[in-house]
Amino acid sequence: MSTRTSCLLATMLLLTTGSALGQDSGETVQTTRIAEACVVEMRLSAAGCRCLSDRALTDLSDLQREYLLATAISPSAAERMRAQVSQDDIQILAKFLASAGQECSAE
Repeated sequence: MSTRTSCLLATMLLLTTGSALGQDSGETVQTTRIAEACVVEMRLSAAGCRCLSDRALTDLSDLQREYLLATAISPSAAERMRAQVSQDDIQILAKFLASAGQECSAE
C-alpha cells in the first residue's frame, strides 16, 4: 500500500469516526479527501476535482460521500459499509459521478 493510500485511508477512518471534528471542519476535510481521490481515480484536473468535491458536498448525503470516498481508497471499508448503503444511494452516486464528472471535466 502506498503512503498516499495509507494517508487517505487514515483520513477516511477519521471522517467516519471523528464527530469531534465538527460539521464545518469535517466537511472541509471530507471534500479535500474526495478531491484528492478524484485526481487519482478520475484523472480530472485539480480544479475539476475541486468542482466535483464541492458538488458532492451539496448533492450527496454524508453517507453517500463517505461511501464514495471509501470505494476510491479502501474497497474493504466500502464493503463493510455496503449494508448501510441502499440501492437508491448507489443509483444516486452513479448519476452523480456521470453528471458531475462530465460537468467538472471542463474545469
